[in-house]
Amino acid sequence: MSSDQQPFELLQRMQQQAAAAGYVLPELSQAEERWHGLAFGVGRVRLVSELTAFTDIVDCGATTPVPRTQTWIRGITNVRGSLYSVLDMAEFLGLPRVNLETEGKLLVINDHELGCALLVSTVYGLRRFDHDNEYQDAGVMDRSVQSFVRHAYLQDDEMWGVLDIDKLKWSDRFRNVEVNS
Repeated sequence: MSSDQQPFELLQRMQQQAAAAGYVLPELSQAEERWHGLAFGVGRVRLVSELTAFTDIVDCGATTPVPRTQTWIRGITNVRGSLYSVLDMAEFLGLPRVNLETEGKLLVINDHELGCALLVSTVYGLRRFDHDNEYQDAGVMDRSVQSFVRHAYLQDDEMWGVLDIDKLKWSDRFRNVEVNS
């Protein structure tokens, strides 16, 4: 670059030369909108929730049973110095309960007053879903989860339901953990 050329002028000249030679710069296209969340399995059902719904993901350690609670309450457990009730999501939904010897992860719900962790079969990690593959009707999901699913996404021939944690934690069934004698 000679001392009499300014950087902007040089860039303009380079652009003109590139255009004259037939080079076209790619246009910026708006990135395809995608939704992402934490994907996990509850038995045969595949679910996903917003990342902010959970504060931690840990292996399920020892649980201490709590008398007079529903069978889907597996007990309480210590996660990093705090006690959480452990809700077996599969059994809660009417599916076979999680086998702690071969599977099971805890998803700690982001609600310190609630103090609850969901026991799920598998955690798949972060998944991204195209809005083009979105189904607004929760009826495409397994009947067991329909009342807790906002909508669903189809990805790789699998249906992934978006679990609404607020719907779950405010449901009467979720709140009624005590067994009446």
